Amino acid sequence: MKKNIFAALIIIIAVVLQSCAGTNKLGKYNLSGENVLFDTYGGDAKFRAEFDNDDIDTDSKTVNVVLNIAKSVATQYVTNAVQEKLYNAAAPEKVGNAISDELKRTMVKYISIAPVANAEQDYNYIVTTYIEDVILKSNGNGMFLSVNARTEMRKRQTAELIWEDKEYETVPLRSYLDGVDKDNYGDNVSDVMLLSELATMSEERLTNAVMLASKRIGREIAEEFIEDLSDARR
Repeated sequence: MKKNIFAALIIIIAVVLQSCAGTNKLGKYNLSGENVLFDTYGGDAKFRAEFDNDDIDTDSKTVNVVLNIAKSVATQYVTNAVQEKLYNAAAPEKVGNAISDELKRTMVKYISIAPVANAEQDYNYIVTTYIEDVILKSNGNGMFLSVNARTEMRKRQTAELIWEDKEYETVPLRSYLDGVDKDNYGDNVSDVMLLSELATMSEERLTNAVMLASKRIGREIAEEFIEDLSDARR
């Protein structure tokens, strides 16, 4: 009986692992010099902005009260006033294009593909990045961009799936926004300043920060491609 249970557990674990693993048939094709179309789809993606005004930990009770009030006011103000600007800056299609550009650069570098400008040109393979979720988050730890993306490569003639990767990545936006410095109160005051600053921040500046963060996510996905390519060539 125990042997049967153990065997069943092994099968279940194997199925789970298989479901988590992406498709990798890169070793089956010589993609060097092949024309490749890169496309992005974010039409069904969900976008949302999340602002969390949880308590901020500080050594001073007085400072804690002041910061909590400031953060609460900033949160309410930003949530009501800047939703449209946030969406325009982090539109799923824009995020997807930035991710796709990084993947394109990696494929050119490692397998010498020839990207085509549009679908009207001749191409043999297509790489599509599907954006499923884009989330702008602000909490006691800072501001972050979270993206849920799936990228796949298919042979055009047969539609065979050659490579697929699914990622949920979160990167800090603070790294890409200038003018927010730490002070004696530590990171939390910077978070309050940054959250308040969103109300007056230009859409162009916010968009630039989001695009830089998206490219970083693209590099993360590109690294997965490199690892899969290395495994396929062994």
